Amino acid sequence: MCIRDRYMGMIKQLLPSEFTRPLTLVPAKVLVIDKSKVAGLLDWLKRQLHLQEENFRHLKRIRPAGTQLQLFLCSSEHFSSLGETEKEEIIKHTIEEVQVPAYAPVTKEQYEEAKNIWPVTYRQTGFEFATFSPDEVTAIEELMTRVVESAAAARASGNRGNACLLFDPKSKKVLCESKDGTKNEPTSIKHCVMNILADFAASKKEETKEKEEEGIRKDQYYCTSLDIYIAQEPCIMCAMALVHSRIARVFYSLPHVELSCGGCNETLQINSLASLNHHYLVFPGVIESLA
Repeated sequence: MCIRDRYMGMIKQLLPSEFTRPLTLVPAKVLVIDKSKVAGLLDWLKRQLHLQEENFRHLKRIRPAGTQLQLFLCSSEHFSSLGETEKEEIIKHTIEEVQVPAYAPVTKEQYEEAKNIWPVTYRQTGFEFATFSPDEVTAIEELMTRVVESAAAARASGNRGNACLLFDPKSKKVLCESKDGTKNEPTSIKHCVMNILADFAASKKEETKEKEEEGIRKDQYYCTSLDIYIAQEPCIMCAMALVHSRIARVFYSLPHVELSCGGCNETLQINSLASLNHHYLVFPGVIESLA
């Protein structure tokens, strides 16, 4: 998955690949028909054929072609799989092959480009594009500086050079801090993210009991609406743990020391996988030069 960055002042945000991918075209079959035949032919197609493939629902069915119309049938790949019976009515008309956009546009820029190829629908997504004020950028950099210094202390004590902190953006308070405790053992799971989630959960245990007595759901997640600042990109295990914690935002300075092990980067973005039931925003490269 190719993921690029979107800059907001000095902070950049990782975007899912669908926001940055270039226009991709695929061959498709269309019928060239007279305008007077559109209604009857569309009705027949709906009753007799199921050509509207799920992946092409962003395409409008018809576009003008001079004095006639072009009616989108299906991708050329799908057309080649049709049986002779299914093609019998279709081949009575002029069939042409055209190029159509392979993916639904998710930005206005993609929409403007795609509609010049074939008419498409455009619906804004619910993805959150973050923006930060100058004061917020300063606060983010100060918190990351604190984490980077803590990571240096972890390295000096014989651990991996990583550390993190949990921050509540509403109260503007640091809630918990942790350093790597692996002693550089490859199989150790005492990563700073795993440590901080365990420590924070333990610190909230008594508070949770009190809330349960007041009628608040006991399955409420501890890290909802919180931010985590990490010196180094979380590994795949830690990125998944952050999904389960319901963290809101992740800021980190450096990519994972082993690029194939990172969980929030241009190759793998666990934080926005469609198959997962929680997503969080990721902001990489915060004061990368300092780290």
